[in-house]
Amino acid sequence: MPRPLTDRSLNAAKLEVPQPTGYPEAFQRLVDARNADSGRKGRPRLYARDLHEEAIAELVNGINRGDRVYFLATPVSRYVRKTIWIDGSLKTEAGRLAEQANVTMSSFVLTAFRRFLEAHGVVQDAA
Repeated sequence: MPRPLTDRSLNAAKLEVPQPTGYPEAFQRLVDARNADSGRKGRPRLYARDLHEEAIAELVNGINRGDRVYFLATPVSRYVRKTIWIDGSLKTEAGRLAEQANVTMSSFVLTAFRRFLEAHGVVQDAA
């Protein structure tokens, strides 16, 4: 189900990113699990974009805290290229940090997604 248009949609920025086979499904399982959580009653529905932003923001925050990050190389096979939409200011900050680390945005986002899925215990399902 696509995200309904809101004012937030006006600040969305498009990214083309590689995702290893299974990552989109792993994100969807997390979205479904969070939306099914009874503690979320009364809160807006979550979408994959929300988790994509959360993953990238966690990496951005980690780098800004001084965490040492080893970036993943973009895979040469067994991946899907997906278009994702994230907050424009988040994309700008991630782009600045990727440039500073001398890595591509694809590598930056792939690393963010891997760390996020690992932290939530679903990376083994997506690998």
